[in-house]
Amino acid sequence: MENISTISIELGIRRMKNAGNKARCFESLDKTFSDIAHKRDIPTQISEEIINFIETTNDNTLKLPPQKIAWVKEWAQIKTEERLPFVDLSLREAIQRHINRSLELNDGVISTSKTNANINFKKELITAIYNKCNGMQWESITIDNFIDLLSSNGKNQSLIIKKNETNRTKCVFSKIANCIENKDTRKTWIEDIKNNIFEGVDFTKASLQTNKYSAGYSETDMKFKPFLDSL
Repeated sequence: MENISTISIELGIRRMKNAGNKARCFESLDKTFSDIAHKRDIPTQISEEIINFIETTNDNTLKLPPQKIAWVKEWAQIKTEERLPFVDLSLREAIQRHINRSLELNDGVISTSKTNANINFKKELITAIYNKCNGMQWESITIDNFIDLLSSNGKNQSLIIKKNETNRTKCVFSKIANCIENKDTRKTWIEDIKNNIFEGVDFTKASLQTNKYSAGYSETDMKFKPFLDSL
């Protein structure tokens, strides 16, 4: 039996086929998002599921033209930015929103003003990681909680890493560590994240298993590599 998400995606695709323009297509996607957001609360995840469904289905009535597939991706990007607390907000609004966590918004940078000696995280990096990994490498958390986790060195939030995703999560956090410019601050952050999230294991030494001649070779790691390299 098809699950609710699959049925909702199929219905959404049928609505998009009948949509005469981008606005109508976006309305169809909004409806699909509303139907299954309780299980997939990241727009990019829903868009990926829709596109994967279109590409793998044998039902030609559920195929969409390239233009509408492009609209699906555009919709996901717009919706994701709407849900991020540090996108399309004025400096005052952003600071007010994060006042309890002592966060400040600078141009392209998320910085902690009190808790951790002004650690600066690049907005593009954190956005990319959150969009790709939240709900995939670890159980879904809000963007606010993710920023809180980073800014508190892993002390204020728990991260539930999914089965078989620990190594990829380590690689991602290693990338985050590399963006901390101050050497002493970076050392402290790495030590705290190591203890608070990775049970004392040095995550900075993690690497993807992409050597096809190695016993530990992982096809999933090979697919994940382009994303990690782009950070």
